[in-house]
Amino acid sequence: MNQITNRFGDMLGYWARATACAGLSQKEQGWLEARAALEIGLLWDWQGNCTWILPVVGIILGQSEQPERAAEILGLDFNHPASPRGWAEKWSLLSEWQARLEKSLGADGYRAAWERGRAMDLMTTIEALLALKSV
Repeated sequence: MNQITNRFGDMLGYWARATACAGLSQKEQGWLEARAALEIGLLWDWQGNCTWILPVVGIILGQSEQPERAAEILGLDFNHPASPRGWAEKWSLLSEWQARLEKSLGADGYRAAWERGRAMDLMTTIEALLALKSV
């Protein structure tokens, strides 16, 4: 028997698990969940939905000692017109990681990475992230 799936529901499930893993500092599992969500988003060209996952990816990259890349991803997400920033702006874990990234990179380094992120193309960035097998 063929199993009927709901791709949007699948994507939400991956996003929720990635978010939980980021909160628990389980970066490897978080990356697998986030990557699966991004794969569905890319497959179905759900650009707006892909932006939901980017704050989680930013945290996971920060946890993986990639502060510049993390700040770039956050700069892209917070400035992309399809991004629903409201929830991310209120997420205390994200605020904590933004402060950590700024401390790690320095104010000028963080601002420069953020600005690079603003200039990045969403779908090209997602494709580049999907090319990573791990973070």
